[in-house]
Amino acid sequence: MAQSGHLNRFTHGFGVQYDQSVAALTILARILWLQGHPEQAWRTARQALDIAIQINHGTSICYTLALSGCLIAQYNGNTRTARDLLRLLLEQAQKHSVLLFYTWARHYAQVIDQAEAHLPTPPGGGLIKEIMVTLDSGFVDDALLQRADTGSAGWSTAEILRARAAALLADDYPVNANAAEEVLIRALTVAKRQGALAWELRSATALAQLWQRQGHCQRAHELLAPIYNRFTEGFATPDLTTVRRLLDELQRHLAA
Repeated sequence: MAQSGHLNRFTHGFGVQYDQSVAALTILARILWLQGHPEQAWRTARQALDIAIQINHGTSICYTLALSGCLIAQYNGNTRTARDLLRLLLEQAQKHSVLLFYTWARHYAQVIDQAEAHLPTPPGGGLIKEIMVTLDSGFVDDALLQRADTGSAGWSTAEILRARAAALLADDYPVNANAAEEVLIRALTVAKRQGALAWELRSATALAQLWQRQGHCQRAHELLAPIYNRFTEGFATPDLTTVRRLLDELQRHLAA
């Protein structure tokens, strides 16, 4: 596509039209983030948005903001940018009457921008529910768990399982500890199989925190350190700073 010489490359035969450079870069940004490249992911998401704005195509702007721009900014801890992009998504979705992405934006507002969350959130299902769990594990529900158990959730399976483990521990830590551990090990296995280093890190962090709580600091450090060391960028992002602090705590305990 980059060498095709055409700025606008739209699909043929589909009811909804997105510029295909924007669409491809949007999905590439998501893949890069999941593979553990948060900085490359953000640059790619920004490139997709710049193209969409350059060609002034409202649906493509909404698509890339909803599926990569808002999410990756939030994942990376760029909260101000995430809020700005969310407001742009709301504006563009209303301007171009793109109800689907307006609904998504209203869901995102619950996590990204409380100032925009005062209006009722329309009901949503499918992909938006899976995305919301990756933003806040509190959004897990029985329907998502069923999708994870049946394999229907795909890319978000590890995160749904991690959210399930968090709910178990919040409900009753001592009683549910073994069940939560089993769920987290399952999440870790899924993330590894998918090559989703970002989800692998999150699942391993939750498992290491559980083991730390149980006094198994050596085991927790041995699990988490090799995964953290596979990252080459993004060390200021929330997930990686959390892991760095946890590793330091574990190391201090082991040294003592």
